[in-house]
Amino acid sequence: MVASVEIGAVSFALRFDLGAQWAFLFALVLCLGSVTGGVVVSVRNRVPRPWAVVAYLAATAAGSSLVLLGGHLAVALAGAAVIGFFLPALGTFYSLALDRLAPPERRAELFALLRTATSLGVVVASGLLALLGLRAALVGTLALLLTALAVTALRAARPAGRTVTP
Repeated sequence: MVASVEIGAVSFALRFDLGAQWAFLFALVLCLGSVTGGVVVSVRNRVPRPWAVVAYLAATAAGSSLVLLGGHLAVALAGAAVIGFFLPALGTFYSLALDRLAPPERRAELFALLRTATSLGVVVASGLLALLGLRAALVGTLALLLTALAVTALRAARPAGRTVTP
């Protein structure tokens, strides 16, 4: 969703009858939210519990919905700020989770895979935006976010220590 807001900034400006030069406003609000969220993560200095991550994803989905449905500029900007705010917490959580899972000799490979997955998300958002327009990019990325939310909620609901056997 972050990529949709960043890449679609000019489209957002035009959607709200602003000139293309106002595109900076959407990226700026997203970045200010992200910087604020990063400060909170740094000050808090804790790994969030699984249900907190579910709440972060739900809040991000709510912010994404505001961006998607925002009939008013202030609503869309508020949604972008929420998306930005939770980005550092989610990014930190998933990086730490991968770090715990990675065997020492495969750590670089796993983080390269994380970067590749992130880039793939940007490519999907860009492709949707270019081929189908802003609304399709927002709907597509919101659908992916809701999928991540559902998977994370299912994982958090699973009893601790339970493993799946084939």
